[in-house]
Amino acid sequence: ETVNLTCSTPEGAPAALADLGVTATDICDPDVTLTDDRPDDFFPPTCGELPPVEVTVKAEDDCGNFFTCIVKVEVFGPMCCPGVVETDLTLMPVDNDFRQETIGPVTTKAKFDIWNQNEVRFSGTARCITCWDQTLLGEYDAPNHFLLPNLHTDKGRARIDGMQSAVCEDVSRATPLLGVAMREIVFAGVPPFVMRSAKNPVGMGFESAQILYDIIGEPGELTGPTDGAASTTGLRIGMSADPLRAPQGTDATRAVASLAGSHRGSVSKKGSVLFWPKVEIKWDAQFNLIQDTFLDLSNDYPGDVRVQLYLVNGDGPTEAVLVGDPPVLAERAHPGWNNVDVEIELTGNQPVYWSALTGQSAGVSAFTVLDPGVAPGRPDTDPLNPGGRVLRGFVIGWAVDSNGEEINWNHLSGDATVVSYANRTAWEYNAWAFQCVSGVDTGEACDAVPGQLNLDGVEYDACPDKLLLDFYATGSEALSHPAVR
Repeated sequence: ETVNLTCSTPEGAPAALADLGVTATDICDPDVTLTDDRPDDFFPPTCGELPPVEVTVKAEDDCGNFFTCIVKVEVFGPMCCPGVVETDLTLMPVDNDFRQETIGPVTTKAKFDIWNQNEVRFSGTARCITCWDQTLLGEYDAPNHFLLPNLHTDKGRARIDGMQSAVCEDVSRATPLLGVAMREIVFAGVPPFVMRSAKNPVGMGFESAQILYDIIGEPGELTGPTDGAASTTGLRIGMSADPLRAPQGTDATRAVASLAGSHRGSVSKKGSVLFWPKVEIKWDAQFNLIQDTFLDLSNDYPGDVRVQLYLVNGDGPTEAVLVGDPPVLAERAHPGWNNVDVEIELTGNQPVYWSALTGQSAGVSAFTVLDPGVAPGRPDTDPLNPGGRVLRGFVIGWAVDSNGEEINWNHLSGDATVVSYANRTAWEYNAWAFQCVSGVDTGEACDAVPGQLNLDGVEYDACPDKLLLDFYATGSEALSHPAVR
């Protein structure tokens, strides 16, 4: 950038000139030449303990009259200082129960086996997940081998497995996980500059999961359960003890999943079931919108199809916070792990998109209906958004027929774009897609049991048994280049 240097006449200079008998008519040339000793190439950044650069500016006329001043040049801004890497990892269990009768959300322990660049293996890092989790790797509990001082190299790889464990306070179970990693590089400066990008973990192995829901037919029709079950709008989600499925993680389900061959969900293909693991809206401390998530959904088949969507609040419920005597409401209570459902129709070869904040332009429910209030969302724990607010979670959708029952429609694809208006940056990721693999024609029911999606390699693609994630250690400056700085 161009640096404009300005100097002011030192105090007392006009009087000093008068004492010397110098007047305006004594100046031989009204033009004044400015010279300085600024660097020829660039000013180094002012970060850390590096002091500002002092530039001497000299103003002189042809008679030799001159004044000098010292200008301190401080350089702040994007990428001028070392960029420190951090990763925001989102994980969610695939098992979900959207029915009215449910026992609550799934809890599992995400176990991390970690290797550094020297192939040294570390274990012991783990995190209990209920329904959904989004956390900076640097904030994981000890022993945290994502930290640079513990990993000892800038790059590492993690293998993630959702498993049953007595370590978690709630009753946990083995379950497959899906997720997305957001890598951020924070450059010191005033204000700090943040660059972000997305990376999906890679799936390995096969494990089965199940999605259960109440079928919602056309007005006046009676479909699905006849025991009084109704719409799940606004109800809690979780995993039901359904007698039709075997417990996750058993040899039986793994054997069934092994029959899937290459039938495993991924982010690189189309499908009949889609998962958007990370949806996030943010406001600053003055309730100004600083981030939104835009979701894309496309149908590449020439025929029309309906898509059943569930928007889920990923954070758990919290109670109101009262302070003082008499007590004053400091923070309102927040619902958690609740959801809303909406069905949209796509015509042949139609793409649609919508904002999580407004639900437009597709006309779906706004994410804010999951936690309405005068102060939007709940307090944000992000250190880059002090005093701010956040609302976050995930979206699941699948193809259904006019009766609201799931069908084969392996022509759906999706992605999400997270736009940070505060940092003037954006990043995107592909939705996880699962195909109907039962062999039925497009538009036909995947199996004979509606309201129950089996992601087992027999009805739909199986889930990955484990996730693999390459990462840069928290605190690494590996992505900063000395020549750029």
